[in-house]
Parts: sequence; structure tokens; C-alpha cells
Amino acid sequence: MVNCCTVEILTRVAGNESVFRAEGRYECRQDSVTVSYKQDADSVELVATKRAFSMSRKGETGLSMVFCGGEETRATLTAAGGEGYLCIFTEKYERRRLADGFCITLKYELGVPQNAERYHLEIFVKTDSEEK
Repeated sequence: MVNCCTVEILTRVAGNESVFRAEGRYECRQDSVTVSYKQDADSVELVATKRAFSMSRKGETGLSMVFCGGEETRATLTAAGGEGYLCIFTEKYERRRLADGFCITLKYELGVPQNAERYHLEIFVKTDSEEK
């Protein structure tokens, strides 16, 4: 069953903080939660399982990232027929159920180890009771 939700992403990087909010839809399955929403003109899909979290953004430019706690993975960026990669080292991935939805916590480094930027994200998905 697909339900309505509100997505709020709090991002902290290099001493700066930003908040993004969007209306979206979510679907709970036996072992995962999928959330979809629009950011600018792009479609974004988040998938959270017990072990991993993935983000896929599709539009003029594509971005795909996979996060697994304690592991190195990669981000894939596609644009104008080309493709590039960046290393991701996920320090922490946690999925928690809340009374009115759930929260994903991510702490990771993005880029080559010598110049990687440290990110801390809190992704809140507030579920609505209304179905679509």
C-alpha cells in the first residue's frame, strides 16, 4: 500500500546546516521502506533496509548513492552521456521507527580519503494516515 508522507532532510557539512522538505509517498514492505518525492524537476527514490540505504535521483543529471554502515561504497553521477564516481565511507547508518513515521541517520565521508567531506544527515519521514 502506498501512502502520503512528508520528507524532511537535515544536512550538516563543513559547519553548515540546511533543511529540505517535500511531500512524497512511501511504501513499507516486509524488509524495506521506499520513499519517493520530487526535488526541483527530478524524481528521487530512497530505499531503507536493515543493512543498507540507497538514494537515486533521476533527471537531467543522475545521482545514485549506496550507504552501508562501516563499509566503503560509491556514488555514481551521470550527465550528458558520461559517468563519474566518488568514494563513500559510511561511518553510521541507522533506521528508527517513530510514532508518526521513521528516521534515517547517516554519517559518511564523500570523496577521496585525503580530501573527503564529512556529512551528517537526518532524514525524517512523517507518515500521513491518508492513502493515495
